[in-house]
Amino acid sequence: MKHSIKIKVFASVFALLVFTSLAYAQNVTMLPNPLDPNGTGTLADLLSKIITYLTMISAPVITIMVLYGGFQMLIAQDNVKKFEDGLKTVKHAALGAAIVIIADGILYIVQSVLSLT
Repeated sequence: MKHSIKIKVFASVFALLVFTSLAYAQNVTMLPNPLDPNGTGTLADLLSKIITYLTMISAPVITIMVLYGGFQMLIAQDNVKKFEDGLKTVKHAALGAAIVIIADGILYIVQSVLSLT
């Protein structure tokens, strides 16, 4: 019995390693380094690049969180606590989306106050 479990675990780990190596072997787009000294001359450029990358990363995360919160509300049935948890998740995702949307405006305000531009 224990021998068959070891074989199953070994086969699972082997399959996982093979499939992940195949996934990494695909042609992927590399993101350039935002801290590259040739591309970032000032603090304003660095902050702008950081906000751009965070915006790219946050769009799918916000979408997944809204879908997850909606799913929580959908499966809540008559449980008010679960429905409120789902609603809270959607509200937090919307707040995060609002922060991402106004991030460039905040950067502009900080630059003008500190006269970085």
